[in-house]
Amino acid sequence: MVWQNFEVKRLNDERKAALVVDYVATVIKCKTDAFL
Repeated sequence: MVWQNFEVKRLNDERKAALVVDYVATVIKCKTDAFL
């Protein structure tokens, strides 16, 4: 059970990390588009 919870947490962390990366990439793209 503990291992299962750990796996779920790991997957959630990976999903959050992917969202953060996506968000940062979007912000950078918007800033770049604004400068061009």
